[in-house]
Amino acid sequence: MGRGLLLLAVLAALTLLTEVQPSSAEPSLTVAVRNAEHVVNELRIVIDGPSGRLTYEGRTSVTLTGALRGSYTVSVYWRKHLVAVRSVAVNVENVVETIELPFFNFAMRVVDLNGADLPGPFVVRVEPDDAYGELRVVGSSLVLVNAVRTLFYTVTVNWESPVYHRTAQGVAAGYGSDLMSRGTITLPVGDVRVAVVDHKGRGLGGAVLATANVRMTTGDDGVAILRRVPLAGGEGGISLPVTVTYEGFEVANQVLRVSREVRSFTLTASVYDLNVAVLGSAGQPLRGARASLLREGVEVGLAFADQGGQAQLNRVIPVKHFLRVEYKGLSEVVEIPPEAIRKGVVEVRLPVYIELGGVPLSFEGLVALAFVLVTTVLGTTLAIAFYLRRRTRKLQIRGPIFAVSTTASGSASRTHETSFPP
Repeated sequence: MGRGLLLLAVLAALTLLTEVQPSSAEPSLTVAVRNAEHVVNELRIVIDGPSGRLTYEGRTSVTLTGALRGSYTVSVYWRKHLVAVRSVAVNVENVVETIELPFFNFAMRVVDLNGADLPGPFVVRVEPDDAYGELRVVGSSLVLVNAVRTLFYTVTVNWESPVYHRTAQGVAAGYGSDLMSRGTITLPVGDVRVAVVDHKGRGLGGAVLATANVRMTTGDDGVAILRRVPLAGGEGGISLPVTVTYEGFEVANQVLRVSREVRSFTLTASVYDLNVAVLGSAGQPLRGARASLLREGVEVGLAFADQGGQAQLNRVIPVKHFLRVEYKGLSEVVEIPPEAIRKGVVEVRLPVYIELGGVPLSFEGLVALAFVLVTTVLGTTLAIAFYLRRRTRKLQIRGPIFAVSTTASGSASRTHETSFPP
């Protein structure tokens, strides 16, 4: 009985010694960094634990032997940027912690507001500027080699238009993984609509719009579309000087302040309608009169007077012109100064007082015609009277008008002669 109890006690003691023996040994902590072989010389591993902080430079693997039990924080730095953090609990066993660094390559397409690729070259700035291995520009894409998914980047792209000589700037900001998911960086580059109208708001077709080294002709509706215009740079909106010419003369000049929000403009050109009133000397309208506008000896406009004597010439530039008005063989040329064109009204009177048989006569002509007619009638009357008188004088009657004679039987006879003086 006593021997049995003693044996049990010895066995219990051995069991206790067996359980306590391993616990007296200190565990180890091993940290292995993967996907960092290409940057091993720029790595720093920092381990914070019960015994304080330990730092290791230029290594991808670290082992702490005899680590104290407790919680450890493992931080991995690359070029002073924190790229990975792990919390590790160390108890009785050896612990191996493997950290996969989030290095990757990602690309972003550079597009305009319509989503179309913009051709390079680009000026690109990435912040932080040491948080990637290499920046490449391939066609319309930016490629960051050895970037970090967990770092926050700000990518600024400047693109200068070879057409308008203006620079557009676009910015994309986000973590590396977010930028990769986004896939594009949009620059404020888009189309600008310019409508050229006259003073009555009608589209001026055929006008030439010029800016930078671009020259475009407006359509029949007076609209021109400027393609791929930089709309915003580093300081906001962009100024775009525009000149409009029509028939070789400048009719509008304006600086357009374009932006993402403002891309449509209306320019009012100095082009006017010229209303020509063609009247006779009595103020009567001369329907059908031909009014032609001449500039430098060339006919640039033509209109015919309506029943009210009004002829309208459209799209007239306010420079010196000459107006030639013709009506049934009559013609008048007057000079039209720019001021008259801006006012839009010109009156031309032709020496037409009345029309007889479709032939226009002036008042003087009518008086002259009346004088001629009266003179002709009087002359004709006098001529006829003179003729009759002269004719009468030449007429003479000779011989008896009557005669009485006495025959042999004793009848009496009488003879009476009447004659007219010659």
